[in-house]
Amino acid sequence: MKKSIFVLLCLLISFVSADELKNNKIKELLQTTNTIDISKQYADQIIIQYKRMFPTVPNEMWDEFVKEITNKDFEELLIKLYDHNYTEKEIDALLAFYSSEEGQSIIKKMPVVLSKSMQIGAMWGKLTAKKIYDKVIAKGYKPIEI
Repeated sequence: MKKSIFVLLCLLISFVSADELKNNKIKELLQTTNTIDISKQYADQIIIQYKRMFPTVPNEMWDEFVKEITNKDFEELLIKLYDHNYTEKEIDALLAFYSSEEGQSIIKKMPVVLSKSMQIGAMWGKLTAKKIYDKVIAKGYKPIEI
């Protein structure tokens, strides 16, 4: 009985250690790719947009919001996401790539590429919606009035 409990305890410890090791690698990947720093920049942009929408809100209140926004919460969510979707071997491969000269170059370019991709996606979506709308109207269908 004692031997069974000891073996079970050892197995439990090894699972915890394996999870902790993988989580530490994910944290290292997030640091290597500057993912957490980029999230801070996005949070700052959100605050700037809300300041424009609510110009009468005092700066002190915005300062409080900035203090409440923690990267730790975002990091924990990302760790769960990466853990669920990537194996430890894949995390190791990502770490190796993003630690390389080419990986670091891609990381530096990524914010611009993502921003431009979102702009292109929005433009493409509008054009596609207009094409569909025009074809449906050309066939004689009318939209309902809201």
